[in-house]
Amino acid sequence: MKRPLMEHARLKLAATLILVIAVAAIGTAAAEAAAPKAWSGVVVGKDTQRQSVVVALGSGAVRTVRTSVPLRRVPVGARIRTSASALADGTFRGTSLEVTGRARRGLVKGVVVHVDQRHRQLAVSAGGSVLTLRHGLALVAGKKRTTQSSSSLAAGDIVLIDVQLDNGVAQTASVKTLGQASAVVLEGIFTGSA
Repeated sequence: MKRPLMEHARLKLAATLILVIAVAAIGTAAAEAAAPKAWSGVVVGKDTQRQSVVVALGSGAVRTVRTSVPLRRVPVGARIRTSASALADGTFRGTSLEVTGRARRGLVKGVVVHVDQRHRQLAVSAGGSVLTLRHGLALVAGKKRTTQSSSSLAAGDIVLIDVQLDNGVAQTASVKTLGQASAVVLEGIFTGSA
């Protein structure tokens, strides 16, 4: 009779231990998600009404950072270092933001939302924002360089854009089409490049 009671106690202890470990792991993950993370990138757009900058990382990933730093101090083309926490809407709350230099180019991976051939503009959704870029230079399709017109791009195209940054203006230097998005959901901040 003692053995079944001991086994029951061991199982109960093991279950309690597993529960404690699981709760601790969830608590640690939540704390890490809420804790500010430091990273660097290049400002490719900003929105003065929402006090935010759109930052392209070296990989082409894009993050929208809401900041208390006056935006006149953070021009398009600025290299920045920031510490920021993720928000529920997919953007970030910057706890610190420092301009560390200037960049002439940035890399943006996103989804084409609209192509305005008349005004030579390309709207791209990336990182919780929609960027408007000047467009009209040579494009890259797949691995082969071609001189396509903007009519070859369509809403829903997943693209990797080499963005040229001059005098506070972001424009496409090259666009590589990576595929087609199955759906385009527009959420976030709609912003121009200046």
